[in-house]
Amino acid sequence: MAEVLGTIGWWELRRFLYNGLVLLAGMTSLLLVERLADVPPGEDVVEPMAVLFFAFACNVCYTAGWSLEVLRITPATWRRLLFWAGTLLSMGVALLPGLLWAASAAYHGFVGR
Repeated sequence: MAEVLGTIGWWELRRFLYNGLVLLAGMTSLLLVERLADVPPGEDVVEPMAVLFFAFACNVCYTAGWSLEVLRITPATWRRLLFWAGTLLSMGVALLPGLLWAASAAYHGFVGR
């Protein structure tokens, strides 16, 4: 039981860092979309429920990290690799809308509208 609690503790101590990094990526993406999208005043750039769903889904996936370890599906030696791979993947997904808008704006800037 102590080993299970140690595993959960290791992951949960890093959840704040994970959420902070994903939040930073998501806010950067939202800022890019807000600046580049032609959205009428008073309209949302993104559906607020989508943001909440994404945050919930990220944390469900994060919990899978320690769940897989507790169930012995992944070895404890993979902890750091799984933590950083999952964090970077989540940050990439969060940044994707902003990067796509930036690429579109750059393309239309070069080619013209």
